[in-house]
Amino acid sequence: MISAADRFERCLSDVSYWMFANRLKLNADETELLWAGSKHTSAVLGSKSPPLCLGDETVSQSDHI
Repeated sequence: MISAADRFERCLSDVSYWMFANRLKLNADETELLWAGSKHTSAVLGSKSPPLCLGDETVSQSDHI
């Protein structure tokens, strides 16, 4: 079973590939991640939310938008 984080990481990889094919670049240094969910889900995950990778870079998690 593939987790939501794995699916999102694959989607992000596909977007990055599409951008590269169209002479654009997804800047991992400027990309942030905000996990959204119910109060229960947020309480369970806390600060242990799974990180996402964009190529060799790790996308940092943000607490707000």
